[in-house]
Amino acid sequence: MHSPLPLLGEIAFGGLARQNDPCEIESPIRPSGGRQVVKPPPYPLRSDRMSSKRKAMKDDVRYEEISENLLRWYAANHRDLPWRRRRDPYAVWVAEIMLQQTRVETVIPYYERFLDRFPTLQDLAAASLEEVLKAWEGLGYYARARHLHRAARILMEEHGGSFPQTLQ
Repeated sequence: MHSPLPLLGEIAFGGLARQNDPCEIESPIRPSGGRQVVKPPPYPLRSDRMSSKRKAMKDDVRYEEISENLLRWYAANHRDLPWRRRRDPYAVWVAEIMLQQTRVETVIPYYERFLDRFPTLQDLAAASLEEVLKAWEGLGYYARARHLHRAARILMEEHGGSFPQTLQ
């Protein structure tokens, strides 16, 4: 229910009222005067509204706090995974493709064998599709292997064996 006098609520509550937080105030509209319980309006009061700059600053502080907490948690609890030990885009890409709809524990031995067999993008592109499918065997979702092989060949032919640095 809306207060008949939204500004009255703002003034009476000193801008500190929140939705559904009843408070007793002197009623200027009751002929006999006296006290009356009034709920603040269900919409933000003027003093509840924050400037966009102030809100952005508050959000930045919150994001920074979340980031710090997340990084601290990761440092203490991360798992040692083979694709985290390598920094080249090819190895990370292979892991990303293998991990689609497949459990980490299942992927690890396949990932290691696959990279032993095809250690570089050039090796994968040069291999036959049959070799790639054989290395993928048992991991399932074979379309991933076919697409990975096709993409490796496109990267070799159209991008000189490098991953594009831009979206174009």
